[in-house]
Amino acid sequence: MEHRDRDMTEVQVGKLIARFGRSEDGSFVLFALYLFLAMILVGGLAVDILRHDYARTRLQNTIDSATLAAADLNQTLDPTAVVNDYFDKAGVADALDSVEVSETINSRTVRAVAKATIPTWFISAVGVDDLGLTSGGTAREAIQDVEISLVLDVSGSMTRDSKLTHLKTAANKFIDAMLKDGDTNRRVSISIIPYSSQVQADPRLLSQMTVTNRHGYSNCLDFGAGDFQTPAIDPSTSIVQTAHFDGVTSGMMMDESWAPCRTDSDMAPLYLQDDKSKLKDKINDLRGAGNTSVEIGLKWGMGLLDPTMRTALVNSGAADSNFSERPYDYGRAQTIKVLIVMTDGQNTTQYMLDPALYPNVESDVYVGYFGDNWRITIRDIEDGNRDRDGYYNEPYYVPGGDYWRSDPGNWARALTWPEVWANLSVRWHAWSGRADQHYYDSTKSAVYDAWYTDVVKSIGASEKNNRMADMCDTIKANGVVVYSIAFNISEANSTLLKDCASSGNNYFNVTGSQITYAFSAIATTINQLQLIE
Repeated sequence: MEHRDRDMTEVQVGKLIARFGRSEDGSFVLFALYLFLAMILVGGLAVDILRHDYARTRLQNTIDSATLAAADLNQTLDPTAVVNDYFDKAGVADALDSVEVSETINSRTVRAVAKATIPTWFISAVGVDDLGLTSGGTAREAIQDVEISLVLDVSGSMTRDSKLTHLKTAANKFIDAMLKDGDTNRRVSISIIPYSSQVQADPRLLSQMTVTNRHGYSNCLDFGAGDFQTPAIDPSTSIVQTAHFDGVTSGMMMDESWAPCRTDSDMAPLYLQDDKSKLKDKINDLRGAGNTSVEIGLKWGMGLLDPTMRTALVNSGAADSNFSERPYDYGRAQTIKVLIVMTDGQNTTQYMLDPALYPNVESDVYVGYFGDNWRITIRDIEDGNRDRDGYYNEPYYVPGGDYWRSDPGNWARALTWPEVWANLSVRWHAWSGRADQHYYDSTKSAVYDAWYTDVVKSIGASEKNNRMADMCDTIKANGVVVYSIAFNISEANSTLLKDCASSGNNYFNVTGSQITYAFSAIATTINQLQLIE
């Protein structure tokens, strides 16, 4: 019975299958099956695509992080090594295909490309065994802020052959190139430092500094050899103010043109400015006179790029108040410091007065007026009140009149030492005022030497060249970009300037109107910094 029932069931199933095959409903089920398979395939495709997109996103994130870190101007590691390290730590080192690094004096650009192959799980069923992907990224960091010290020779030789005229034309075009009309970003600050024998300082700035032997006749500072091996002009460090004196001429009255520190207003520097009118006015007012001290110009140019000067500049009001945060610290990623030095000659002799001879106290020199005549009396402090060929107890000598007095005279007042040197020639004072007192004894020459030879110090070209070389090395060691312009100088005589430049491309040897080309080339190079918003 069971066997029969089973046979009937098999027959019935067969009939049902046959009927299903002949029925139109069977085609719908087949379509549903195909559709189901298609849905599985599409779902698998989506899974493989999601896996591909995840891998791509992972690579892109790694590229973005790696290139940003490598382009950071604050980091000192090799940029390519930084990118490789990021990929290695992310576990995708094999995917890194290439790294390109481009650097200028103010920017770094890093581009990376990564490639990978993702094996498929589902769509391999249709013959696609893997999916390739390529990701790339570029990061660039560029300097936005520029600080410039424009160190310009205005010595006497600049008045010849229209050199000063050519300089003014070139420097004005430089200002136009660096400061665009309508630009309010205040990203470029320019200091103009004219120099000859010395560099005049703003008296407001000197008031913020620790200055000894202060006086009000001029505003320069005496630097020692060691000062050219340090970048800063430190307001907290004691420094001697340059004496205002004439150590050259032999006439009675001091000749202002021989003073090492010029007092004419066109010698006044301009600190941290971006006002084109003020900068151009300063350039147009420049006048040539005096000897040449390139190393002192460099010292001040660097001092105004060194952050040590920041507080003094702010407190003095000598700089544009919009630049109160400048000079920026060294190593600030968004800042480049540039020094441009120009000279038409070599260093010449610089004269200095022994600081012991001009403390701001009363001297033994008395002065008064008789009508329009300026008369002085000098107390003899070498010999006291001894017998001078018949003169007893008359310690006050009157130069020119060559006689002695028992007192300086009711008309006279004592000068301070700075007043003495601001009025009397050092030579005349030493010879007529001091040595002539000893006309009848053997100490005349010794007295002259004591008051002139031993007190008027000179720094010759050789020593000044050594100081210049030290200063150039110091400037470059602190990351400042140096451009140097030799103006109407033979190549053989411009070695120091060439060595001072940051590179051979930063050195220019020009004549006449070619100086405009030099300044234009420098401006173009700096503007390639691509100051970005």
